[in-house]
Amino acid sequence: MNTLKPYISLLRPSQWIKNLFVFAAIFFGGKGSDMTLMWNVIYTFLGFCLFSSVIYVLNDILDHHEDRQHPQKSKRPIASGKVSVKAAYTLLTLLSLLAIAIGLFLKAGSILFIYGVLQLGYVFFLKKIALVDITCIASGFVLRVVSGGICTDIVVSEWLLLLTFLLALFIALGKRYDDAKLAEKTGEQIRSSMSGYNIAFLQNAMVLMSGIIVAAYLMYITSAEIKKQFNNQYLVISVLFVVLGILRYLQSAMVFNQTVSPTNLVYKDRLLQACIFLWILFFVWSIYLN
Repeated sequence: MNTLKPYISLLRPSQWIKNLFVFAAIFFGGKGSDMTLMWNVIYTFLGFCLFSSVIYVLNDILDHHEDRQHPQKSKRPIASGKVSVKAAYTLLTLLSLLAIAIGLFLKAGSILFIYGVLQLGYVFFLKKIALVDITCIASGFVLRVVSGGICTDIVVSEWLLLLTFLLALFIALGKRYDDAKLAEKTGEQIRSSMSGYNIAFLQNAMVLMSGIIVAAYLMYITSAEIKKQFNNQYLVISVLFVVLGILRYLQSAMVFNQTVSPTNLVYKDRLLQACIFLWILFFVWSIYLN
C-alpha cells in the first residue's frame, strides 16, 4: 500500500471535490430522486475525475523542476522523487487511454473532451497569462455544470452558469493571492502569470468579486421566476450562508494569512463547512421537502 500511495497522491483525489459541480443541474432541477438520471451524473462525475487526474499528472511532469523550489509543491510525488518521471509518463499514458475510452461512451463526453482541451491549453501556455489563467479555471467549473445538464437533459439556467463562473473566478483569485503572498515571502516568482498580479490588486479584485457575487445571488433568489420555480418566498434567507461563507474566505486570506486553497478550506475550516452544509440543507428543504 505504501508503494501505491505516491501514485494515488499523483492523481490528487483530494481535488476531485471540484467535480461535484456536475451535480448542480440535477439538484436544482429537482430530479435528485431519479436514480436513472443520478447514475448518469455519477458516471459523468467519475469521467471528470479521470480527466482531471490526467491533467494533474501531466502538469506535475512538466513542472517538477520548478516544483522542487516551492515549499509546498516540493512534496509532490514527482518533485520529491517518490515517483520517477518515466513511471509518471507510463501512468499518464494509461490514464489518457482510459479517459478517452470512457469519454466516448458518456452522454456528456463532448463536454469532457472540451474540458480536456481547455486544460491542456492551460497547462502548456494559458496559465502563463495573467487573468487568462483564472478565466480558464472558472470556465472549467462552468463546463462541469453544463455536462451535468447534458447528461440529464435538464436545461441549466443562465443564472446558475453565471453564479458558477463568478464563484470560481473568486476562488481562482484566492489561489493567485496565495501565490503572491508566497512570492513576497520568498522573493521568487512562483509562476509566470504572477508578473501580472500583486497582493494589492488581488485583494481589491477579491473584494470586488465578492460584492458582485452577492449582488448577482440576491438578484437570482429574489426574481419572480425563481420564487415560482422553488415555490418558496423565503429564499432570501439563504443569502446569509453565502455572505458568511465569502466573509470567512476573505478572513482566512486577509486576517489570518492562511492558505486560501478552496479544497484545503473546505476540508479543514469548520465554519465554512457549516455555511456550505446549511446552504445545501436550505435548498434541499426548498426543492424537495417544501
